[in-house]
Parts: sequence; C-alpha cells; structure tokens
Amino acid sequence: DKWLGAAQEGRFFGAYAQTELGHGSNVRGLETTATFDRETDEFVIHSPTLTSLKWWPTGMYVCTHGAVFAQLLIDGQNYGIHAFMVQFRDDAGKLMPGVEVGEMGPKINADNTNIGYARFTHVRVPRFNMFARYQQVSRDGKYTAPPRTLSKFRYISMMSIRMAIVGWSYRDLAKAATIAIRYSCVRRQGFKDTTADDPMGTGVGEHCVVDYKVQQYRAFKALAIAYCFLWSARYVSDYLSRIQNTVTMGTEAERDAAAAEMPELHATLSGLKVWSTLWAHEGIEDCRKACGGQGYLRSSGICDVMTNFAEPATVEGEQVILSLQVARFLIKAVGELAAGRPVVGSVEYL
Repeated sequence: DKWLGAAQEGRFFGAYAQTELGHGSNVRGLETTATFDRETDEFVIHSPTLTSLKWWPTGMYVCTHGAVFAQLLIDGQNYGIHAFMVQFRDDAGKLMPGVEVGEMGPKINADNTNIGYARFTHVRVPRFNMFARYQQVSRDGKYTAPPRTLSKFRYISMMSIRMAIVGWSYRDLAKAATIAIRYSCVRRQGFKDTTADDPMGTGVGEHCVVDYKVQQYRAFKALAIAYCFLWSARYVSDYLSRIQNTVTMGTEAERDAAAAEMPELHATLSGLKVWSTLWAHEGIEDCRKACGGQGYLRSSGICDVMTNFAEPATVEGEQVILSLQVARFLIKAVGELAAGRPVVGSVEYL
C-alpha cells in the first residue's frame, strides 16, 4: 500500500536495476550488496566494484525510485539475491546522498536515451524496503527463507520480459510487412504487354510490384510469420500468467506442481525469444529490401523498424546461449525417458 498508491498517482517513477556491468543473466553473480545494520534497522546498499554498477536500468533521467537487486548480507553471511526499494531522487528531483546515475553512451537506437547506469555508495534504506512477501528479515536480524519451491520462481521477472519480446517480434514484423505490402500495391514496375505499340496505353500499363510471385512470397511470408508470433505470444502469456497466479494465490500443492513446470516454461520462453527475434529481424530486413530504393529512406517508416529491432534481438539473453539452454532441456528429457521416467508437457512426443 505504501508504494502502489503513490505510483498510481504518478508521484514517483520506478527503475528496474538488476543487470550489472559485470553480470547479466547470471543473476547469482551480481556484486551489489545489501548489508543489514542491526543498530539502525536498515540495509546499506553498496556498489563495491566497477563491475557492480547497475547497467541498463531504465528511466535514469526521471526515476525517483528503483527496484535494486543485491546480495543480502547479515553478520557476514550471504543469503543470496534479494530486491530492495531504493529512493534515487528527492521531491525536488535531486539525487539522494550516495546515489549516482549517468549516461552510458550512444546505443544503436538513438531514441533510447533513458537507459544508463547507477552506482550506490553506502545508501541506507529502511528494513521495510526489502521485498518480503515470501522471505523476511526480523528486527534482530534473523532471516526467514521462503518455501523451498518458491526459489524456483526467483527469475520469473526475466521470463516476463522474454514473453513480451515475442509480442514485440509480432508487432515490428507486422509493421514492416504492412509497409512492404502497401508499397507493393502502389508501386508499378514492368509492362503488362511489352509487345504492345503503346505499352503505357489504356488497358495495358504496368504491373504492380505485388503482382510478382517473388514479391508475394517475401511480403506475405513475413505477414504469416508475424501472425505466428502473435498466437505464440498469446499462448506463452497465458502460460506464464497461470504460473504467476499459482505462485501468488495457489495452495502449497499447486505451487509444487507449478514449480515442476518451470524447466519447461524456461525452455519455451528461451526458444521463443531466440526464434521470434531471429526470424523477425531477418523478415524486417527483407521487407525493407523489398521496398527497393524507398526502403533506404527513413520517411518510409521501415528503416527505423529495422534499426530499433536490434534492441529486442539483443536483450534478455543472447541467441546461442539461450539455444543451448533449450538443447540442455531436451537432452535432459531424453535422459529421463532412457531411465524409464515419464516426461510431461511439450516433450511428451519424445
């Protein structure tokens, strides 16, 4: 209640500060620390190294608060990664003591000017500011761990972004296909009858580019694949929502069942992220080329789609690594079958 109302009223803006300069998808390797100070009942958020700078957090020029992920330290013992609500700016927009934010340099998409870095130098936050729905730290510094099954859901926020990327692949590829198809319907190229005395005369004229089979194949293929991404995004969104709802509102038995589905959900989202971004990126570029010289003009609208899609193709997991994670899941499933144990879900066909 303390945070939600203010956010809904636009009284503060949040940043998601997980990735660091030295660590991305290896969340367990994050270096930012949150040390519990028993005397003051506070956590001390600190960036101890250069590689512990929060790298790529959004909203750096306007955010007032951020969800900062850090290693929880109590009496020298590390309890792993936890999230903390940290105030970045005061009511006047000035940075809080110990908080440093800044620009990290130009990106491929020049419009991404709100993404930068954040550094924390012994920033103190109340104990209340630790995200503590399933795990808590008491006033005397006693740590209560979450139920064992809930640890499997720790990285579900990353899965949410990968799910969104599948939708972005649909959106941008559909946009590029629409531009290419519309242009192909109005652009004329090639006489319908090259033997006519007046090939430009009434009833003769030129073909629309879309009349050509090769152009149809290129543009309509992109459109069809975009629809595949649309249905895939809806499927995986429902899948992820079901798991998330079970985590937050399900019984212990239901959470155990949902935890058993996490490897398949992870593999599904990893595979879809790779497949959708690779095919969309390739399809967008092909649609741009299918527009001929006009596809080189930014005013066509298709150039920026191609350039800007480098972001979803890059973030939240590199294609080779994610593909290997899918392969690992499949190989493990084959091993389960070889041992006479059942498999479930999408690998039942094995």
